[in-house]
Order: sequence, then C-alpha cells, then structure tokens
Amino acid sequence: MPRRVRIVGAVIAVLLVSSGVALLLAIRGQEADGGVAAAPSASTSRKVPTPTLSSLPTSLATVDPSPTAPQLPSPRPAGPQALQRPPLTVLNNSTISGLGADAAARFRAAGWTIADIRGISGRYRYSTVYYDPGQIEAARTLMRQFPAISVIEPRSLYPNLPGRGLTVVVTRDFA
Repeated sequence: MPRRVRIVGAVIAVLLVSSGVALLLAIRGQEADGGVAAAPSASTSRKVPTPTLSSLPTSLATVDPSPTAPQLPSPRPAGPQALQRPPLTVLNNSTISGLGADAAARFRAAGWTIADIRGISGRYRYSTVYYDPGQIEAARTLMRQFPAISVIEPRSLYPNLPGRGLTVVVTRDFA
C-alpha cells in the first residue's frame, strides 16, 4: 500500500506541474489585447532595458506591472514560520509497551507539539500520519523527518480516528 500511495502522489505531482507549466505558457502567450502572440523570432524579439538607480520608482505602490509579464506568486518565507505545525496525537498500535511515548518524545525533540498519547486497537499495517484539510504539507514534513512513517492518509477517510491536528499511528516498524 505505501508504494501505491507514493505512485499516486507522484502522478498527481506530475499533473500539477504540467498544469502549472501550461498555464504559465498560456499567460505568456497572450498579447495585451488578449490575442495569442506568435512565437518571436530572433529578429523580432523585444529587448528589455536594464534599469538604473535613477529609473527605479520611489514607491512600489505606483508601479504598474507590464501587461505581458506574468505575475508569479512570491515564494513562501523560509524558516520556522514557513510551515504551521499542528499538534500531534500519537497512537500506539503495537504490542511494544511505551512505543507511543517513545515516538512522542522523538517528535517533541524535533520541534513538534504533542496533544495526546494513547493506544489504539485494530490492525494498522504501517506507521501512518493522518491529516486534516490544509495539513498535508505538515504531514509531509513529519514523514520526511521520520522515514519510519511510510504512509500519509487524509483523516476524512477515517472519521472515527481520535485526536486533533495530525494523528500518527505508530506500529512496530516505527521502533
């Protein structure tokens, strides 16, 4: 199952990147009047002047963006504010006594907040992180930090799963 999840994730990522490239090309291919521009040849390509200090605007609020230049979103800020880390609920689904507490201590040492630690019955084959809408990046970050977590699943598939924030079910493969 983890392999299938990774393959589906890779396919989705490829589709998203392809859509983004197509959108960017469509935006760049439009002229100011809304028509589609022909691909410029070497003799008809526009030259963009290099700005000098005297030509730079005094206020960014007064600058009108060029209608032919695509406006891309600014990158996410780097550092601790770049990702919201929801609290973790850690559920032990193994016969290893204290595995949930040990996992919670490792998560806490890596900067995660622990909301709850308890056991859970049932059969979970792999250590898994469950996320709510808007938390997939946090779940991916947790998975990158702890490779023993081999599956990411949306919480919506498991409405009776206890916890809030991200819920991590640890199995014996986490030990």
